[in-house]
Amino acid sequence: MCAARGLSSISSIRKLRAGGRKPSPTSKAEIPIIIIGGHVAALTRRTLEEEPVDYACNSEGPVTIRQLLDVLRADRQGDLAKVEGLAWRKDGEIIINPVPALIHDLDAEMPGDVWDLLPMDKYSAHNW
Repeated sequence: MCAARGLSSISSIRKLRAGGRKPSPTSKAEIPIIIIGGHVAALTRRTLEEEPVDYACNSEGPVTIRQLLDVLRADRQGDLAKVEGLAWRKDGEIIINPVPALIHDLDAEMPGDVWDLLPMDKYSAHNW
């Protein structure tokens, strides 16, 4: 089984910082964290330099997340370079992989919405 946590906003990162979370790309003790979203895609390197996350997505999130989870589930850290759209660290150096192709047909290439499975009571925004 593979546990991972994804974040799609910088405000979520502030909570991690407040808790003293440090990135640990090779640690088995903590759940790896990937951050996605427009800000991250535009400023991928800077985001990975400044935020306490293990991975960043610099493009189409669904493709990158699926490939990353496959690699992490199989415990194949050496395959991180093959994950399209992934930014990560190798020996302290930030590596930014090439982006995947754009998703053109959402109906064919992505599963349906499962909003009913989301614990919406756990989500908040500054204006809710």
